[in-house]
Amino acid sequence: MQFLRDNKRLIYALLLLPLFFLYLDRFIMLWLKGLKDTYPSLYSILHAIDPYAIFFYYLMIVFAIITVALRKLVRRDLWKSLFYGLIITSLTIQVKHLLGRARPKLGYETVFTGPSFKYVYSSFPSGHTAFVFMLSAILSSYYPRYRFILYGLSLWIGFERIEDSAHFPSDVLAGAILGLLIGRFALFRFGRIEIKDD
Repeated sequence: MQFLRDNKRLIYALLLLPLFFLYLDRFIMLWLKGLKDTYPSLYSILHAIDPYAIFFYYLMIVFAIITVALRKLVRRDLWKSLFYGLIITSLTIQVKHLLGRARPKLGYETVFTGPSFKYVYSSFPSGHTAFVFMLSAILSSYYPRYRFILYGLSLWIGFERIEDSAHFPSDVLAGAILGLLIGRFALFRFGRIEIKDD
């Protein structure tokens, strides 16, 4: 119960998701499409830097896996936080296959088909975003001087998922909240630092 009290703002943010489903997802996606149509040079720049966002995503994942693999060389609390954070995130994001939300590439309407293992029906929540925010929550507690870089990269990766029409904004928001909650839970349960929401 202490963990829930400490993270009540993040939990309240989850309550905003129906607002996104019903109103804001379609509006934001149409606005981005209009921006791409009006400013094709801006879209070409965003498209050109997409691979770098994906590179940093994989770099963060590989760093976490290497840290876990070299557990005897790193602090035990960091190793345990990363290990359980990766496991819990991997399992939790599988809910996307039960919900079967259509990706924006199929259209901007909110469509949940139910259980599906097809890529185009696995939009909610964003797994990329969940992983990077979980890693940012854990790593920034151990390396606070890099927190702005870590969270900046996480925001960029989340935006790239929306801009690339792989996810709706609510998918990314849910992934970010889920990742933060899992990262904070891993720190609360296994790490050295207890995170409190102000």
